[in-house]
Amino acid sequence: MPKLRSGQLLIAEPFMQDPNFKKSVVLLCQYHPDEGAFGLILNQPLPVKLKDILDLDDIPDAFRLFRGGPVDHHHLFFVHRAPHLIEGGLPIQDNLYLGGYFEKVRRLLLEGALTVRDIKFFVGYSGWGAGQLEQELSINSWIIDSATEKDVFESRLSEERYWRNVLRRKGKMFEYLATLPDSPIQN
Repeated sequence: MPKLRSGQLLIAEPFMQDPNFKKSVVLLCQYHPDEGAFGLILNQPLPVKLKDILDLDDIPDAFRLFRGGPVDHHHLFFVHRAPHLIEGGLPIQDNLYLGGYFEKVRRLLLEGALTVRDIKFFVGYSGWGAGQLEQELSINSWIIDSATEKDVFESRLSEERYWRNVLRRKGKMFEYLATLPDSPIQN
């Protein structure tokens, strides 16, 4: 089993039937073997914009919201690569941070000092208790890869195309898996 750490991608295996994670790519933001794991789904955009939930018309439409996971849809989470502007974030990996002081983020958004290439917003999160993610890995529910800043901020692909592209870059066997239908019966 691969060693888990913050900054990895959890790529849903092709036949995952859990509707919360089907063809999802999760950024593993925090991982502690004795406590569990916290992640955010990168490829499930929501039909609302950030300005809609913050009730601030001055925030550009480009700031979309993503469904971070099936847990706690009452909180807003964000990942950024602007620690020089946003204090208080928890490091995920080099130049990738989870959260920080939101009032500062709000000001920076209104000033136009942040772009969609600097920050991404999520409603809800994906969480695993101690040992739960390891159990899912032991039955091959997830495929592990390293995350890049580009994975987080620069993809504008549809949910499924994003999933397929991330899976394909892992090599020949995974290229084949990326082409499989949702159900083996459809093959």
